[in-house]
Amino acid sequence: MIGRRIRLGRHSFIAAPASDEELPGLRAYIVAEVGPVTPLAEMARLTLRNEDWLHAVRRVGYSGYAGAFAILPLGGAASEAFGRNAMTGAQITVEHIAENREETRSVYLGSILSGPERLGRAATLAAFNAVAAEYGDVPFYSRPVSKDGLRVLTRLGYRPVEDRPHSLGEMIYRLR
Repeated sequence: MIGRRIRLGRHSFIAAPASDEELPGLRAYIVAEVGPVTPLAEMARLTLRNEDWLHAVRRVGYSGYAGAFAILPLGGAASEAFGRNAMTGAQITVEHIAENREETRSVYLGSILSGPERLGRAATLAAFNAVAAEYGDVPFYSRPVSKDGLRVLTRLGYRPVEDRPHSLGEMIYRLR
């Protein structure tokens, strides 16, 4: 795995976009952490469209994953719909994905997850923040569906796109 090195004290992690060969193992890790996710064939189609959408985080010298995050670079129509709270991540198709950074109008954070290890969580958040910074001022959207997800998003600076009362899971949140 070639990618970004993250150092936390004396521990090192590598974060990089998932390769085609890595997709089955990474998908199995994600399913073990959160339950059912996008089918493998659809994940492969997304990777063909834009290889930057799914990132894996590994601790150097250890097997397995420390974390992962899915960021879906979006084109114009999907970006506008998320800004109006009119679309959810489950509705994103391959056609909504921007093929490169120049075409990206916004980014949807599909998930950010890690196991119970504190350093793995910290490395995964550091990797996500580094990748997010590469997108400059492009807005990021997400829809928290758990209390932990809402806690992480608000800590990262995400805010609801609409100023109205809402239940967990029904509102899109925006960063930037």
